[in-house]
Amino acid sequence: MDAVLNLLGLARRGGRMTIGEETTSAAVRNGKAYLILLASDASEHLIRSAAHFDLPTLRLEADKLTLGSALGKSTCGIAAVTDPGLAAAAAEKFGTPESLAMAEELRAQAERLRAREKRTRTKRQEPGGSREGRKRKQP
Repeated sequence: MDAVLNLLGLARRGGRMTIGEETTSAAVRNGKAYLILLASDASEHLIRSAAHFDLPTLRLEADKLTLGSALGKSTCGIAAVTDPGLAAAAAEKFGTPESLAMAEELRAQAERLRAREKRTRTKRQEPGGSREGRKRKQP
């Protein structure tokens, strides 16, 4: 469990997480969340909210105080990972058969996202080098 919490702390410091119900809901609505995390003592309201998000969800063994301290807050009942690679790593470190299956799916999603971003960057580049390096043809 410590490995998962350490990874989540790194994700938080890297700006790849949302913490709390409002920011997590906003990330889900905007399509930026990839994995939902719930504390072991999360309220029934948070558990129902997470079920409606239709995203992979991990119920951690850590309580709200432990999860919050790992993320630099006083308490935390719900959080979301907004990077698919980190979400896959967290699911993999969780270690259950269900979480390992989640990790495989998240890794595939991360690969598709990277390929799409690469295609987008390639399309934006103009053939023949940069704009500054080319001379305009005189009519």
